[in-house]
Amino acid sequence: MINLIRGTLATCQFEIDRSLTPQRLAVSALLTLFPGAMMLLLIRGPQMVNATLPEAVAAVHAFSTFAIVFLVSMVCVLTLLLWAPANIYSELEGKSWGFLASRPGGRLATYFGKFVTAFLVSFLVSVISLSICMAIVNHYLGIQEPARKWISLVGIYLIACAVYAAIFSMIGTIFIKRAMVVSAAYVLLSDLFLANVPAVVNKFTVSLHLRTLGISWLGWFLPDKREEFEGIYPPWPDAWHLSALAILGCTCLFVGAIVVTSRQYATTDQT
Repeated sequence: MINLIRGTLATCQFEIDRSLTPQRLAVSALLTLFPGAMMLLLIRGPQMVNATLPEAVAAVHAFSTFAIVFLVSMVCVLTLLLWAPANIYSELEGKSWGFLASRPGGRLATYFGKFVTAFLVSFLVSVISLSICMAIVNHYLGIQEPARKWISLVGIYLIACAVYAAIFSMIGTIFIKRAMVVSAAYVLLSDLFLANVPAVVNKFTVSLHLRTLGISWLGWFLPDKREEFEGIYPPWPDAWHLSALAILGCTCLFVGAIVVTSRQYATTDQT
């Protein structure tokens, strides 16, 4: 176990050091600044076009929390899609998988190390983006209890990054070359479609649990009617949602670990 932890941390450090290139830093910077730029346009746009449109500014203020959550969530998922699904394929493409697989515990150390890297990078990008967005909104419109909302959202994105990183990492061990496409399709199918279906299947989606935790910690921020939402999704304790997310994330990590240790991956030279 100690060797696995050391190998995981060594892999994580190596991946972070390897990612410090101008190209990757530029992409991360663009993703980080995108939500803040969009919030600035949403707030300043009506004021620049016509300063006598208080109803437009009021509408932006009413849905500012939802806009922040939506934009930062989009950046969070995109960052995870860039890092987590290619965990095995990048090593196969770089012709280093044969060496890693032959080392004691090399497969698991690579798998868990890349999972930790994807989690840390996506969480860092999300927190910085969130902080920029909230600073902009608080400066122009004002936010009630900004510290409490910031801490609540940081907690939501901490959980989201961990669970999605586990899911995408598992997908990366199964589908290899098409892992990013499958991961994106999972997000579209599960979190945009199944999560809004009034049936038992929505209980197995990450989006529903995160959304419900967000409502519990932040108050109502969705553009939908609250009565309709509560009629379809009866309230559950926060512990229930946290347990469901923990079970889902651990299960995906466990399944991915089984696949990566039992499957024989064909290297580029063998195909």
